[in-house]
Amino acid sequence: MAAPSTLGTIGPYDRGSEEWSAYCERVLIYLSANAVEDADRQRAVFLSVCGAQTYQLIRSLVVPAKPSDKTLKELMDLVKEHLQPAPSVIMQRFNFNGRMQKGEEAVAEYVAELRRIAEHCEFKDALDEMLKDRLVCGIKDTRVQRWLLAEPKLTFAKALEIAQAAELAEKGARMLYSPN
Repeated sequence: MAAPSTLGTIGPYDRGSEEWSAYCERVLIYLSANAVEDADRQRAVFLSVCGAQTYQLIRSLVVPAKPSDKTLKELMDLVKEHLQPAPSVIMQRFNFNGRMQKGEEAVAEYVAELRRIAEHCEFKDALDEMLKDRLVCGIKDTRVQRWLLAEPKLTFAKALEIAQAAELAEKGARMLYSPN
């Protein structure tokens, strides 16, 4: 009987190219895609694919216990607390509220960066409101900013729609009027 095939691959964790939380998400997706449901097997797969450096770090973090004495979640959380300590909420909000759209940065890129920064701001249900405010305050095009400020019942979705439509119209106009 042939060995069951696996879907996808998970390499060792590389701190230089990926955040720990993203690596953990990928591991969990891999386990789900390959129907690895047994908790002991999940932990074993994780420990066997995380790489020598990460395994050594895990061993150090769980001493005097062994990695096999902990659950997968416990192991992932231990490494997360070590590699990615919870950032200061006020510092993250400072970064969020100070973020302005950069030179050639598209509106979609600006909003994606705002969402990334907002991850540790603990805005909870106010996230869309905060994103809307930051989009209006931080957009580089003052003409679009005035349109957004004039909108009576502006939502984040509406602000994003207006800003992206204006950006697209501006690009289209530049293409029409460029002498190429």
